[in-house]
Amino acid sequence: MVEFHFQGTPRIRGVNEIEFNGSRNTTCWVREGDRPTLHVGLGPMAEEMADRFRQSCGVAAKALLRLGQSEFCLNLQGFETHAQAAAEGVLLAAYRFEDFKEPSARRKNPLRGLHAWVGARAMEAAKNAFARGGVLAEATNYARAVGNLPPNVIYPETLAEKALELAKEVGVECRVWDERALRREGFGGILAVGGGSIRAPRLIELKSRAAARKAPVVVVVGKAVTFDTGGVSIKPAERMEEMKWDKMGGCAVLGIVRAVKRLKLPIHLVGLIPSAENMPGASAYRPSDLVRTWDGKVIEVLNTDAEGRVILADALAYGRQTHKPDLMIDLAT
Repeated sequence: MVEFHFQGTPRIRGVNEIEFNGSRNTTCWVREGDRPTLHVGLGPMAEEMADRFRQSCGVAAKALLRLGQSEFCLNLQGFETHAQAAAEGVLLAAYRFEDFKEPSARRKNPLRGLHAWVGARAMEAAKNAFARGGVLAEATNYARAVGNLPPNVIYPETLAEKALELAKEVGVECRVWDERALRREGFGGILAVGGGSIRAPRLIELKSRAAARKAPVVVVVGKAVTFDTGGVSIKPAERMEEMKWDKMGGCAVLGIVRAVKRLKLPIHLVGLIPSAENMPGASAYRPSDLVRTWDGKVIEVLNTDAEGRVILADALAYGRQTHKPDLMIDLAT
């Protein structure tokens, strides 16, 4: 069992204020008979508690998982309005990237069950919110899982394969432009950035349709540079290994499509992912090159490490003119 307290109001039998006073993200174990309870502090009461509650639930999850507790219950009585944040906090904190670890080195007790204790009157609303938090956290962890894959595993072609798998799994449309299609249709920005790599670029389009025909159209565009050396304007070697995460805007789009479809949100969603590997090859684009984008605009390249805006220029123009959205969001890194 996990219980939550505001600062200054714990009143736990046998525990004094020095040991635990409810300050933010502090913890205290109390055992009564065979039942251990983890108490977590929320800090002082505030108007906006959702993010604070999300963090506190994450703290609780990490503490419990460290002790080998793979199934536990959150006491949300009085906190039912934060059921969504509670589910998100636990599931996000429980995520681990262990794809390439030996089985013996993986976490021995991953999270297997999460329960909530709520008041009877708040049962239905809390149940729905808890489930919604689960969907959102799962979609976020999916994006993290794809994003953490190394660049020799995820490059434009294999990222497109991931998108096709996702589309089949959740039931959305997916279209992929390969290098020939990008050239035919004039996506000069994506082609320029991907020109120095043996891994050809891609443009990925995912479409999720709402039941209502006149639902608003939302276009989400995410940058997916699967590895960014900086190109000819090469980056310093220090921390370059982190440049596999230059694809996280595109991975976020995958997660958004997954969540929107599973939550059956009343929008027509279009996810666009321009993807390239920015390498300093013999055919790489250079500073002073002029690049013509999909809508005919010309970009003068001053630094090839500003590649994100170049591929986004193509995708944003295509999304704006093709889908005429009510709302458009772009995600870089």
